[in-house]
Amino acid sequence: MYCNDCEKSVDNFEIFEDVFDDNQGKISTLIHTIKAYTWNDVIKFVKDEYFEDQKDLVIDCEKEFAYIERHAKSDTGLTNSLKQSRSYKIFLKNANDTDFQKSTSVSNGLIDLTVQK
Repeated sequence: MYCNDCEKSVDNFEIFEDVFDDNQGKISTLIHTIKAYTWNDVIKFVKDEYFEDQKDLVIDCEKEFAYIERHAKSDTGLTNSLKQSRSYKIFLKNANDTDFQKSTSVSNGLIDLTVQK
């Protein structure tokens, strides 16, 4: 929640999905560009959108990126867990960055979390 005294600033984030493939290894794909007020807003969006069961999630936030993945079960072989695992990386983008301008096409799914519902 924000009080009326807080100044909200909108940041732009890009979400990449990492999928492990038998033939190609790890494949990263840009799936969304998101406008949001906080990292927490974006992390909540990813958890709600892509993880039906939110148990055993590993979430790591750093200064310029965050990632979310399902914690691998210890009884599953490492090879199988890597092949079947998906993870999501979130990067904070500078709105003046030319790469950001290119990535905001409709195919990348621009989502605005700053709009009141």
